[in-house]
Amino acid sequence: MENVKQINPFEEVLRHYSSKAVSLDVLNRQGFLANSVFSHTVFNRFFKKLAFTRAVWIQKNFLQEVVKAIEFKIGVGTLIHFTNLQFSSLSGWPCHRFISLRFNDFVVSFYEVLFDAEKALVEILYDAKDFVKVSELEAQLSGFEPAPKGSQISFLTANSSGLQLKSSDFPVVDLDLDFYNDGLEEFNEKMLEWLSSKEKGIAILHGPPGTGKTFYLRHLCSKKDNFVYIPPTVAHQIGEPQFLDFLASNRGKTYIIEDAESVIISSGQGRTPALQNLLNASDGLLGDIIAAKFIVTFNMDLKNVDEALTRAGRTKMVREFKKLDKDKAAKLALKLGKESVSQDISLAEIFNAPAFKKKQERRIGFGA
Repeated sequence: MENVKQINPFEEVLRHYSSKAVSLDVLNRQGFLANSVFSHTVFNRFFKKLAFTRAVWIQKNFLQEVVKAIEFKIGVGTLIHFTNLQFSSLSGWPCHRFISLRFNDFVVSFYEVLFDAEKALVEILYDAKDFVKVSELEAQLSGFEPAPKGSQISFLTANSSGLQLKSSDFPVVDLDLDFYNDGLEEFNEKMLEWLSSKEKGIAILHGPPGTGKTFYLRHLCSKKDNFVYIPPTVAHQIGEPQFLDFLASNRGKTYIIEDAESVIISSGQGRTPALQNLLNASDGLLGDIIAAKFIVTFNMDLKNVDEALTRAGRTKMVREFKKLDKDKAAKLALKLGKESVSQDISLAEIFNAPAFKKKQERRIGFGA
């Protein structure tokens, strides 16, 4: 089977408009083809005024469809300029190809981004009188935006060489705050603010199984790139001396310890090495050195946790995940098309509940 060569969308657009180009000789005499030609200069030369600018990211494969949508909205385009190795005048992104087209009173430039093969940047330059029209066009072009990419997450592994980090892509997880009891929206804002800060410490998520702790963690992991997940099978390594060395070599990260009962519960003989390391790493001089954040989750009651872990200054955030109250649960069940709920129930129980079955009406006649 022969290999089919894929044509670059920028080449297709350039080929389409090459017969509709403004005279390059005329533009050259006007100074348009000097080095570092940008669309703002073009707009100013054409219309003798400064331009307002909108920018939209699109999937590069949709470039031809985007150009057609622009033509439909603001008129047929003519080629102004094409060049290689330009820089976007708006974003500063290094670009592979640059095409600038004039559509009546607008100048639209298309940039093929050098370091992302899937995206292109569209800059729309316009006069203030066309604000409404450009806003409508921008909304239309949003349908061609690149699909959102998830974040990166690392996870801790242990082998004969010691503790190591491995990274993986993490999908986008959209969190519907209506799935939870009241108060999570405010907590989430504070959590994101803390994660974006340089403040060290511990955040605690606790509550019965199935109440949504893990799903909330997934939401957080899809928003940030600095997470390290410590699997339960590796959590015992927190008590080893090399764990503090590892933290010092990977300072500033946020560590997730899920189902952390084995780490945070004191034994009958006192604090375990894992708990002691966690306390030292989250506060004091050592905490200043490694600048780490820890998010720990567990199912037991908070009163069973060592008091040192929840001490003011060390623990920054605490959220108890409870079963949904019956009114909230009933609304969510109805929204998801599940059978009706009349009692407090966990998220897991609602999502795994059977779907509502509509009763069949009794029919009379030949089709009964």
